[in-house]
Amino acid sequence: MHIVAHFQLQVETPWYMAPELMLGELNYSSPVDVWSVGCLFAEMVTQQPLFATTSQVEQLQRIFSIMGKPTEETWPGVTSLCPYLENFSVNEPKMEFVTPSK
Repeated sequence: MHIVAHFQLQVETPWYMAPELMLGELNYSSPVDVWSVGCLFAEMVTQQPLFATTSQVEQLQRIFSIMGKPTEETWPGVTSLCPYLENFSVNEPKMEFVTPSK
């Protein structure tokens, strides 16, 4: 079962906030929690926050520098979610991701 809820964006620290929330998504669903848990696991392993920043813009830039800036090919619908996405630097991912075949 996939539960989606509407919420207000009030988070104490953006370090664990999923990028879709910072880009303006208002529907909260399971992938948001999965992102946060992944950030926590990385912090437990490295003994430091994965994305320790002071602003959401800096946070997104740091995420994009590691994961690559999302495109419609890698994240369908991202350009309609975030009209100012083109303002971020173009980055290639620092790691290679395997995309499931269709």
